[in-house]
Amino acid sequence: MRAAPIAARAVVARARVDARDVPVAMKSPRRRRPDAAERAMARLERRRRVEPDVERREIARAPDGDGGGRATHRAPRCDSTVVTFRRGARRATTRRAMDRAASERDARKKRVLCLHGFAQDAATFRAKTGAIRKALKSKCEFVYLDGTHDVAGAFEASSSDLRAMGASDEASASLAWFLSGENKASGATKSTDAGWTRPALSAAYDGWDVSAAAIRKMCAECGPFDGILGFSQGATAAVAALADVEALRASVSFVVLVAGFEPRDPNFPVPTTPLAVKSLHVHGDNDSLVTRERVRALADHFDANRREFWFHDGSHGVPSTPLAKFAKSWIDA
Repeated sequence: MRAAPIAARAVVARARVDARDVPVAMKSPRRRRPDAAERAMARLERRRRVEPDVERREIARAPDGDGGGRATHRAPRCDSTVVTFRRGARRATTRRAMDRAASERDARKKRVLCLHGFAQDAATFRAKTGAIRKALKSKCEFVYLDGTHDVAGAFEASSSDLRAMGASDEASASLAWFLSGENKASGATKSTDAGWTRPALSAAYDGWDVSAAAIRKMCAECGPFDGILGFSQGATAAVAALADVEALRASVSFVVLVAGFEPRDPNFPVPTTPLAVKSLHVHGDNDSLVTRERVRALADHFDANRREFWFHDGSHGVPSTPLAKFAKSWIDA
């Protein structure tokens, strides 16, 4: 009864010994085929060696200057790779691949430099132009720059002047592109001080050279820019920047200036001849701070055959939603 199991074990033992005696060169073990996950990871590793890191920028602050600004950029995306498999591990997408696609898509968009108004900052202006950004998100990339001069305290947080200027008491900073020379001479720092002159009404601007340097630096770091969006003092600063910053003048093909005013300072930089760029000039019928005459005078710095006016029934501000609808068709016209 027990002889069979013993014999069977003997046969198995001999088979194992025979297998060990077979030369290695004669063995041909079947090589395991990599599965979909392993193949995807191998492709990603090859991409990782050749693809550059993608760095995204959105709101950039001016370099250190009189306004106490600081340079800030969004951190580069991490190097980690995320793989997602669908339908039996046949399709893989990676964060790096998505970044690359986003970078290529953004490269086709028009880059727009955005300059806020007096007593605003980049974050506030970005919030106030949300409808414009949304309407043009497939066409434009918006870069918001902070002004270089700190004017915090110039107006009471709840004052009618602050609200009328389109500024907000919730702004993270209160900044400007240039100051009133009259205020510097008199020492006035608040709208309630004797001798206070609002920069828009000043005849002698102060501090523009610092802002011009900041815009020039921004062009070097984040340019070239295809267009400019400026509000109030930012619109006037845009025209001065086109006169002062050669890199900006060479790349810009369109501007949108909302409630911009012709400077009263005869020494403030403006183009010596009309600029051959497409321009849209926006103004509210009930704007009590900037007159229609000054808006038209600022528009005279642009080619008459390529400029257009868009008037609305609002006051001194950015009519973001209705302007977004018009700008979407205007920018492609």
